[in-house]
Amino acid sequence: MPRRATVSGALFYVAATLGPWAWRKLGQKPAPASPPWTFYLTIRIIVALNERRSWRKECRH
Repeated sequence: MPRRATVSGALFYVAATLGPWAWRKLGQKPAPASPPWTFYLTIRIIVALNERRSWRKECRH
């Protein structure tokens, strides 16, 4: 026999499903779209290059 649980896992599933639906129905603005992964990757490359340049500049002196 399965263990008795105080809270069914289905309740969490229902809450997770109905929560966003209710949020949209109440007229709240949706969360802003996240930037595409190419934008994120570009920013990370630029940051890494700037870090490397500053490191090289400090090591020259």
